[in-house]
Amino acid sequence: MIRTQGRAGTNTRHAAVFVFQGAVAVPIPLLIPIAVMAVPVVTTAVIAAVKAISTNLPKKLHGKNVAILGAQRVGKTTLLRYLETGNLPTLPSVPTVDADLGGRFDLDIGGAAVTFDVPRDLPGNQGLGFPDWREAAEGADYVWYLFRADLVARDDVEATNLLRTHLGLLHIWLSSLTIKVPKVVLIATHVDHPPGVKEFEEIAERVASVDVIKLATTQLKAKLVTGSLSADDYAEKLRDRLTRSL
Repeated sequence: MIRTQGRAGTNTRHAAVFVFQGAVAVPIPLLIPIAVMAVPVVTTAVIAAVKAISTNLPKKLHGKNVAILGAQRVGKTTLLRYLETGNLPTLPSVPTVDADLGGRFDLDIGGAAVTFDVPRDLPGNQGLGFPDWREAAEGADYVWYLFRADLVARDDVEATNLLRTHLGLLHIWLSSLTIKVPKVVLIATHVDHPPGVKEFEEIAERVASVDVIKLATTQLKAKLVTGSLSADDYAEKLRDRLTRSL
């Protein structure tokens, strides 16, 4: 990232605008150097803010348990690999855990030890009552639920019904807790699918307006994060949004 630096009082030139009043040209000096000097200050502040966001994620997750839930192929493995290494997989991701057994494991996220619990993938509407999903959710400090924004935004019936079922179960499970209730983050991925789509904000707004999402933000007090994991710059923005939601 390039940072521009400026120095006051060096090679300063005064520009002027001439206003013609009849035959007389009256110079009006402009304080252009002041405006130019202000740019590095803003740039430095932005860079500092980005660095702070990046370092805040390990701090917020240190020693925490994170349950990651979602259907198949929504980006769970890709997100974990990016958080762990800072890079997206160059090859198609191998499932994070055994599809039948699920798994609980520790990862180093920016120097912070974080325990992740990723229950088995649940294909379609099968096995939604499996106790490993509930156990993972109830024992977590954070529950990250991933789903496909592109499908929900275009009112895909199967994806929307599955989302409604999953979030309904989460509400039932977590509402029974009285001591430690995990914070829920809804992570909408594939905002740029199909590849090349430009209407990121429009898709994000559509997802946020879906009834089941609005209900979840109320009942579960969930935060909604939208983004993509198709490229490094998109993944970085998604990570930063996720950090701010915690």
